[in-house]
Amino acid sequence: MAQSTSTDIYSLGAVLYKLLTGSSPHAQPSQERAELIAAIGEKEPQPPSRLNRELPPDIDFILGKVLRKEPEERYESVEGLAEDLRAFLEWRPVRARSGNAWYRMRKFARRYWAPVTAGTVAVAGLSIGFYIANHERAIAERRFGELRQLSTRVFDLDTGIRDLQGSTAARQRLVSVSLEYLEGLAPDARGDLDLAEEIGHGYLRIAEIQGVPTNPNLGQFDKAEASLKRADEFIEKVLARRPGSRSALILSADIAQSRMILADSEHRRQDALEQGRKAAQRTDAAMHTGPSSETDREEAARIYTNVAISNVNQHSFDDAVHYARRAVDEVRSIGSAQYELTASLSVLSNALRSQGDLEGGLKAIEEALAGAEAMKYTTQIQRSLNLYGIYLREGLILGEDDGVNLGRTQDAIAAFQKAFDVTREMAAKDAKDYTSRTREANAARELGNILRYSDPKRAIDVYDAGVRELALTPNNLKSRRDSAVLMANSAFALRRAGRGAEGKKRIDDALAILKETHDYPVEQIGLGREAYIVLRARADDLAETGDPQHALEIYQELLRKIMASKPDPLNDLRDAAQISQFYGALARLYRQTHDSSNAQTIDARRRELWQAWNRKLPDNSFVLRQLAEISNK
Repeated sequence: MAQSTSTDIYSLGAVLYKLLTGSSPHAQPSQERAELIAAIGEKEPQPPSRLNRELPPDIDFILGKVLRKEPEERYESVEGLAEDLRAFLEWRPVRARSGNAWYRMRKFARRYWAPVTAGTVAVAGLSIGFYIANHERAIAERRFGELRQLSTRVFDLDTGIRDLQGSTAARQRLVSVSLEYLEGLAPDARGDLDLAEEIGHGYLRIAEIQGVPTNPNLGQFDKAEASLKRADEFIEKVLARRPGSRSALILSADIAQSRMILADSEHRRQDALEQGRKAAQRTDAAMHTGPSSETDREEAARIYTNVAISNVNQHSFDDAVHYARRAVDEVRSIGSAQYELTASLSVLSNALRSQGDLEGGLKAIEEALAGAEAMKYTTQIQRSLNLYGIYLREGLILGEDDGVNLGRTQDAIAAFQKAFDVTREMAAKDAKDYTSRTREANAARELGNILRYSDPKRAIDVYDAGVRELALTPNNLKSRRDSAVLMANSAFALRRAGRGAEGKKRIDDALAILKETHDYPVEQIGLGREAYIVLRARADDLAETGDPQHALEIYQELLRKIMASKPDPLNDLRDAAQISQFYGALARLYRQTHDSSNAQTIDARRRELWQAWNRKLPDNSFVLRQLAEISNK
């Protein structure tokens, strides 16, 4: 059957039918698009409401018209179908319903009057044939434009349903159906750059649903990366022919940003750096193609903010500050961009803190917090995502355990508690949403790490809540690593609560997870990585339960592997904070094993480290606290 607007409308109707009912109207899901059209039977498909009783009658009429076996009885254009869908959503009468009686009358006439009117039909058919031949060119020119409009609306369904409780299953169905639809369109994109760009955007949207951890998603990292690679293929072809296209450059930057976030989540450092550079370069190029609209600037700010986050994670703090400031500058003067402004200020705060500018970081987070709490949000999900990041970074600058902070422990506990509460509220809406799970676990880790010293029972409850949430996404690599960290950190609190045997078992379980994820044994262990945390927990447990010599051996081996990862404590303040804390624990073990000489050597290393930083950052409150702590020993 020749492809035409009517067959495209049928194909789109089949997509919507399957999305709403879970069943194909005529063909098996694996059939190609052309085969699906050929498979239309003599009988009309079942009304959708028979398969899904929650669907109202108007949907039966709309899809009945879309899926009629006679092409001329379908909607004349995608715009007509879209208008009826809008009418349904706005509680207006739909044209398909009013036209149904005339349709039945015409079917009756065709059945009984055909012999009498055969000659008339032949003449009319000849005339129509000439008309169609002349009109086909116009239809072809409009066809993909109409398809793009409706496909965009289909993808926008996700934006509407992702905030609904328990929407994950529906979103999974949307992904499946949309992938089939995009693969069917892909061959037609070879000579149509506009369509290729739209398909690239479609694959990006699918990847965001599958597993890019910036919004609620399904936690399917591998599938998300595959979709992003497909998106890249299409957009690179567009840019090869249109290197100065702003929309294509922004889309390319968006794809690279998503690949950067995935790589960052999976500890693929080089990939994260490469994709981050690409995202920033493509955004820079887009912003230099001419005057920028407010929408363009908001999009640029979002990308710069995420690049800054990745650079903080990779300890590239100068770049992080640069891109966070770029983001702030893009949107500070846009009144409607408060969400982007508060998010970028929050990231700027964390980058400045990591450089040692605690006063500048505190000022930025206070501005972000004031704006975020006063803002009116379009959805509860948007509110939760924004406040989570701001509360968490507020807690980090106020009093992150073993981190660069202002030493305001009680204020930090309050901020981390808010981050924990807002993510728990979000996670309760959907048991299968990955983003809320992992963010609740992040907040649980930071809150539990402070509480374990003063309130171990409360800390245990917090850690356990995080572990339970992560257990709901067991096949996700990051979830398993995060679980190992929470279990290992909870061992300290369990010992304080008189449950030492349970704490030891959790450490053993955490180590078993890291063996399964291939994070242990390894020859290099970075400061703050999962293996670093779990091995220190194991050594600390041994030291406190009567075996300090074994604990010392673990610390010595761990120190060798830390140095193999090439930390830079003389130039990286976060590395300095962590290695200093590690040295402090190692010195205590030397004293516990009656080796005062080595203990003094380690203490001297710590002192020299902070003296060097005092020359670098004179009168810095955090550095002065470290020097004072060493002097009091």
